[in-house]
Amino acid sequence: MKTKTLQSLQNLRVLREQRAATALVAQQQRVRETGSERDQARERLREHRESIAREAEAIYASLEGGLSVASWQAAQARLQDLAEGQEVLEEQVGEVSQKLQVEELQRDACQRERLMRQRQSEAWQSLVERRERVERGTRETREESDLARPAVGSGS
Repeated sequence: MKTKTLQSLQNLRVLREQRAATALVAQQQRVRETGSERDQARERLREHRESIAREAEAIYASLEGGLSVASWQAAQARLQDLAEGQEVLEEQVGEVSQKLQVEELQRDACQRERLMRQRQSEAWQSLVERRERVERGTRETREESDLARPAVGSGS
């Protein structure tokens, strides 16, 4: 293979390495965003649980003063609504956590791809440099031979 062809192939490998690096950066950003989304979902769930606790405390306090049947039923309905809301929030946290795991796996795959491309590029660059040294040495030997030939011919 000619040196120019090797250099062209090396340029393609470098471009692939750059694309892999760009893909990795983009995936790392998605992981950060999804992690932030998960943290926000967890915070909403925590706040909702605190709200349930406050409501339950208020209901318990009102029980001491006596509640009408209608008030008791309304309090139970309110707690049921809050419990259902908690289930929804827990599902959201689970979904976002699962999404984060997928994003992290994809990030790991991008890291492996980038590392593989980097190693290929480095190995290919080494091959190109070796080839250039061999060609340079061959060219220098040929030039020295060409320079020595006329001197030998003029001396005879």
